[in-house]
Amino acid sequence: MQRYFFAIGVLVVFGTVCDGTAREWKDQTGKYSVEAQFVELKDGEVHIRKDDGKVIVVPLEKLCLADQRYVEQQKAERQRASRSRPHKEEELDNTGGGRLLPSFPRALQRPPAWMLPKAPFDVPQFLAVPPLEQNAAPLYLDALFEFDELLSVCYGKHASSQDEEIKRRAQLARSRQDAGFKFLQAWQDNPKSVDLKAVDIWLAQYASGFEKLAAAQQRPKCVFQTGIGPAAMTPHSFGALQVARVMVWRTRRALAKGDFEQPINDVEMLLRLSRDLRPRANDVCQIVSLKLVGLYCRQIVAMILTTRGITAQHCDRLLAALVKHQSDARDSFVETVKNGYVNDRILLHDLHNHTGLFDPRFLKEEIGWRGPVDSAADCFDSMLKLRSSLRSPEGRLACEKYGSTGKLVDRLSRLGPPIHPLVRGWSADGKLLADNDYAKEVDALSFVCKSLLGVAGQTNRKRYRALADEAIVALLRKTDLAIFMDPWLFAPVIAASLRSEAALRGTTCLIAIRRWQMEHPTSPPDLAALVQTVGLKTVPLDPYTDQPLRMIIIQGQPVIYSVGWDGKDDRASIEWSFDPSKPRGDIVFRLHYAR
Repeated sequence: MQRYFFAIGVLVVFGTVCDGTAREWKDQTGKYSVEAQFVELKDGEVHIRKDDGKVIVVPLEKLCLADQRYVEQQKAERQRASRSRPHKEEELDNTGGGRLLPSFPRALQRPPAWMLPKAPFDVPQFLAVPPLEQNAAPLYLDALFEFDELLSVCYGKHASSQDEEIKRRAQLARSRQDAGFKFLQAWQDNPKSVDLKAVDIWLAQYASGFEKLAAAQQRPKCVFQTGIGPAAMTPHSFGALQVARVMVWRTRRALAKGDFEQPINDVEMLLRLSRDLRPRANDVCQIVSLKLVGLYCRQIVAMILTTRGITAQHCDRLLAALVKHQSDARDSFVETVKNGYVNDRILLHDLHNHTGLFDPRFLKEEIGWRGPVDSAADCFDSMLKLRSSLRSPEGRLACEKYGSTGKLVDRLSRLGPPIHPLVRGWSADGKLLADNDYAKEVDALSFVCKSLLGVAGQTNRKRYRALADEAIVALLRKTDLAIFMDPWLFAPVIAASLRSEAALRGTTCLIAIRRWQMEHPTSPPDLAALVQTVGLKTVPLDPYTDQPLRMIIIQGQPVIYSVGWDGKDDRASIEWSFDPSKPRGDIVFRLHYAR
């Protein structure tokens, strides 16, 4: 028995996965034991992996009765999962991590025990994932790889033949994207210059991708287990944007041929994709999710509504899709705050315990950081520059305290004795944050998160105002690191939410206008009468004022509008623009079509 426990082998596993839980294994005599993770049962032998990655092979009958029962239980659970698991999910990363592919590298599978005390929300519930056979995420990753080459990171390291296939798929995705950008540029310059036959050939290349998206959406739930820390990647969000861009072209070509079914199906698919991006996602994914609705869905629906041949049934389906989205979508603000808390707690824990996030080799090899990262302090400084470049200029408190978010280490190194540990030249060995400092930062972080979640039930307009809560600001000014969780970091998500809400509600009113015009020769007397046409009891609210949206008749046509950011009613005469040099006017929704 001792010979079996200390025999070391190298094992590449296909079709199974470690459950990630280390346990104590014993032989039948109870004299020998080892801490290891279960890998698989094969030909009557149990394969278990120690923490150092070494695999031990033991005959099943040599294990104690409790261990034998555990192995049989694991075998039964995997058999149940494999019956509904698609081929792509059965592939394993053969680097030894037991990672199901496709999936994200360094994904956070479950909350560490040290994070649970003082957490202002149920972290295990936030990080929970549905059963594999119900989760659309793995299927989405494979589908989105048809649209964007960045999804190749979800396939790990492979044998040469597999690696060549991944490279081939990535090159195809890249060539399709390049072609799409050329079509878009030509359309913007002169729509008549676009070769529509070439567009149809290009769109046909995405048929497999859309089939895979439809298969993913057959599953009832979706949670993407993304990476953590400064190297966390969100390639699926960029893939989703590419899906939306392709859908715009699909809609344009389908409507030109009199096909309404595909564009309406695409609206439903795009809204579902937007919802599925949100659970436990960071600010980047949330903003992309909101953009799918606020920009692309609005554009597609407008094309459908303004095409000859549209019927009342088409309008009803579009309206039902919008209503379902508003009722089923996760709250982007809440998800972002919780995600930010989890990630910042992990960063603080690393500084306190040195778990590897600030290792120079890690930053150079996994992130590809080109700046100086020769010490742990350099790594931390680089991480701050990375975060500030993604979120600036919202980090006002950090800028107020340190001048710029990338100079924290320089500032701390000049504070004088006692020398702060976060100084240049400090070794990457051991703690980088003292016990008392760690406790103070965690308390502040928890307070900020709890305060922000406290306004979750309010409208986005009121949440935006709550970001300036002086109680939060006063506490953060006393911290060195929690100060980087400035409430204004969440302002971009709220801004995107406001635009998305305005688009959803304004587009709902456009559907009502189209229905009204099918049945009435004159314009509606008011907005209340208009929305009753589609069964709405009240006029949708303008998210920027929490008051009803407004309608005005311009050249005999009803126009819907929101007053926008500035809260000023310009009567739809000045339209809102992303260009900061132009006035922030109203957000206008109008129909242009030929009778």
